[in-house]
Amino acid sequence: MYSLGQRPRLRLMNFEGVEAEGMRTTLTIPAGKIGNELPIDIVNERWYSPELQVLVMTRHTDPRFGENSYKLTNISRTEPARELFEIPAGYILKETPAPTAVASTAPIGGGVLNGKAINLPRPAYPAIAKQANAAGPVTVEITIDEEGNVIPRMPLPVIRSYAQPQLLQPGKRSFLRPG
Repeated sequence: MYSLGQRPRLRLMNFEGVEAEGMRTTLTIPAGKIGNELPIDIVNERWYSPELQVLVMTRHTDPRFGENSYKLTNISRTEPARELFEIPAGYILKETPAPTAVASTAPIGGGVLNGKAINLPRPAYPAIAKQANAAGPVTVEITIDEEGNVIPRMPLPVIRSYAQPQLLQPGKRSFLRPG
């Protein structure tokens, strides 16, 4: 079992004039759990600005994979130029007929797909992800040809190892839900 260490709140920090609240979470993999001689500490830092209601910095450090960080930069609080909200000169609105949908089965109601899913597989949620409380959106790129057929694509590398075959079948709309 992995142990989730303390989750201390960090002192306030200023990022380019924006004050942010910090939190650090440490997940410890005990010695011997995955063939490691010593405990492995995986540290996540998260800095959130209540004023802007956005993350201004995150840092994930895992000795097995290195450090990954994100930082919001070039923060500007000035009003955007008015021209950005004006309709471009020569812009023409063209009405196009809505495509006709052919569904082989009735949609499944509810969920994040607003009742348009025709298949709702329950992919396996890996044990290591459960233990680490990993959750978040999964992005799968798809391409639709001129006839409206889905051309299958591989999930992005982040989930490739956990992807279920049903996610890759053409003509099906799927999503991963932790659980």
